[in-house]
Amino acid sequence: MKKYATQYLLILLLIVSSCVSQNRTNIQATSPEISDNLDLEAVASLFGEVKNLEEFERILNDENEHLSNLDLNNDGFTDYLRVVETVEGNTHVITIQAALGNNIFQDVATIDVDRNSNNNSYVQVIGNPYFYGNNYIINPIYYGTPFYVNSFWSPYYSPWRSPYYWSYYPTYYRPYRPWPVNRYVNHVSIKRNVKNTYNYTNERRSIIAPNIQKQIRRDDYSSKQPNRSFDARNRNLTNRADLDRSRNSNNSPTPNTRNNTYDRRGDTRTNQNRPNSNTQKPSTSRESRRANPTPSTKPSGSRKSGNSSGSSSGTRKNTKRGN
Repeated sequence: MKKYATQYLLILLLIVSSCVSQNRTNIQATSPEISDNLDLEAVASLFGEVKNLEEFERILNDENEHLSNLDLNNDGFTDYLRVVETVEGNTHVITIQAALGNNIFQDVATIDVDRNSNNNSYVQVIGNPYFYGNNYIINPIYYGTPFYVNSFWSPYYSPWRSPYYWSYYPTYYRPYRPWPVNRYVNHVSIKRNVKNTYNYTNERRSIIAPNIQKQIRRDDYSSKQPNRSFDARNRNLTNRADLDRSRNSNNSPTPNTRNNTYDRRGDTRTNQNRPNSNTQKPSTSRESRRANPTPSTKPSGSRKSGNSSGSSSGTRKNTKRGN
């Protein structure tokens, strides 16, 4: 009898060990391609829907929205993304930074908001070259101008600079685990407002924005891991747009595409500035810009933003992530 009991115990231990091992495998969620874990079109879409930058930061870190899947410090939880705005004249540079440790931050993307000579505002979302490659720039064309952008030009406007950092978060925030990349990609595809157009260009319109960005720039993660840069991960590609195009062509080998133009989802330069070439025909249709495998159906309306009542201006408390 004791012999059978010992055998049963061994079998039970093997089963438990197998289950634990399988669970550990399932937790491995992030992709070797880091840019798969934060969709900048979804970020651009959210930027056009929120009431202010405080709400933008809140929804960006909302577990229910799950717009970010980044876990750069590999602690098993998605990184808190704080939003810091820097202003000089008419130019507003909004930096999205991942809080990775004690006084350790990493710029992930920036949003330029500026006005042209006709006082027409424009928005550009720029991916950090370390994650997205060089000149990965989105020109979102909103079906309706975000009403709070007009407040940027008010003499009473106060820039938003997130007070939060690693282990010190707003009361509404709860760290959450990243998803397997396929699940995240399918989920985030429905977070893009289909009424907007997401054009791509290789030109940053603001001349002074890069200098403004340097005032708060943090590259604590990328400086220590140069071998994980986009160039190192994708030897023959310029940026994320080239990667999407390569994936769309059934992973066929991509020729040397390191040049200064690409037309994946439309070249947003004016006719006067566009090179005289009949070989490049940009498209702004939503179907032509699909880059990752996504569900065939999409919502017809805009995504509803969360209520901003849980803003970070209220009480705060210190929380520490689990390891």
